[in-house]
Amino acid sequence: MALDAIQKTPNSPNQVSYIKASATGALAGYALKYFVPVTYQEKDENYNDALKQNQLDADAKKAASIEQIRQSKNKTELTDTFIRLYDSKKLNPEDIKKLKVPLRDNLLDMVKKLDETWKESFAIGKKNLNAVTKRIRPTGVFVGVGLVIGFIAALVTNVIRRIDFYNAQYHEDAESD
Repeated sequence: MALDAIQKTPNSPNQVSYIKASATGALAGYALKYFVPVTYQEKDENYNDALKQNQLDADAKKAASIEQIRQSKNKTELTDTFIRLYDSKKLNPEDIKKLKVPLRDNLLDMVKKLDETWKESFAIGKKNLNAVTKRIRPTGVFVGVGLVIGFIAALVTNVIRRIDFYNAQYHEDAESD
């Protein structure tokens, strides 16, 4: 005959495992480390310096694209106008809109593509910087908080189930009298 250390009644409530709940909470905390956005406190001097360097890299890529247009062997009216306006620092929408219709539209498209290339390069650099910033966060804090929250959730769930079980049992005993 087997002897159980814990007596169970046939109708005892199902208990939530504290270990499983704590492990689930710890995993959720670890995942939360990467899902929480970069906070104001994390945007320190090093972060701002890296962001400025990212902007300089994006500016260098844009300048390289402009230099490639300048050095192209197949010069067109569009490239000549672009270089002339760029060199005279008049490459803004007001000056471009004064041009003839087909040239104006093509030039606006060219400027828009250059700006999109810059924005894309800057966005990729910022995304990578945020990923690195999240990676260097202390893992133990997130895992520990998740573990404690998982344990407390299991404890509360078990207490509620136990109370409901005894209340239901009490009502059955009261009704049978």
